[in-house]
Amino acid sequence: MKKLISLKNICRSYRNGDQELQVLKNINLEV
Repeated sequence: MKKLISLKNICRSYRNGDQELQVLKNINLEV
């Protein structure tokens, strides 16, 4: 479930651009 949510967050971040990096960093911290 978390992976699906993360993918959705990444997709949203892709549109925002720079926030994508922040989301990826957050995912790395969670992992």
